[in-house]
Amino acid sequence: MLVTMAAYEVYCHIHGEQQAMVEGGCRGGFGVGELIAFLYARSFPMSEWLARAQEAFAGLKLGKKA
Repeated sequence: MLVTMAAYEVYCHIHGEQQAMVEGGCRGGFGVGELIAFLYARSFPMSEWLARAQEAFAGLKLGKKA
């Protein structure tokens, strides 16, 4: 499975399908932080994906200065 499609599987579970992301013309794809968060979440059971993605996104913000 392609890395981006693995991340998209988590995205769909959390936000619903966004066919334009697969076909093109929407957003330009995932950013590096989004890939990290969604792939991290995917390493857990599906029932935890939302919480784990939120955890990853929160962790990505910790290193940034306000």
